[in-house]
Amino acid sequence: MTRTFRELGRGYIYVEMTIENPDKLKEYTGLSASAVAAAGGRYIVGGTRPEVLEGKFEADRVVIVEFDTAARAREFYHSAVYQAAREKRISAASFTMLLLEGVG
Repeated sequence: MTRTFRELGRGYIYVEMTIENPDKLKEYTGLSASAVAAAGGRYIVGGTRPEVLEGKFEADRVVIVEFDTAARAREFYHSAVYQAAREKRISAASFTMLLLEGVG
């Protein structure tokens, strides 16, 4: 069976966050980190302020989480553990969250 690069590539969750309540965000962060670990994810960029080289960027922070596959990243997002964390985050920060598929 021939596999395409999309089946072999890693999965990445890219997050741009605008923080509205730093104290409440701490609750989310702990729960989210547990969900990432349970799904086999690894933080490769962890809540840093980006340096804008071109264009506009208005979020406060960026996070990138790597998973073995895009399917694992999708499973993480839809997991009960992450969805419980997400409920805590809704009143603490606004997120733009993208699933990206890497090349194999």
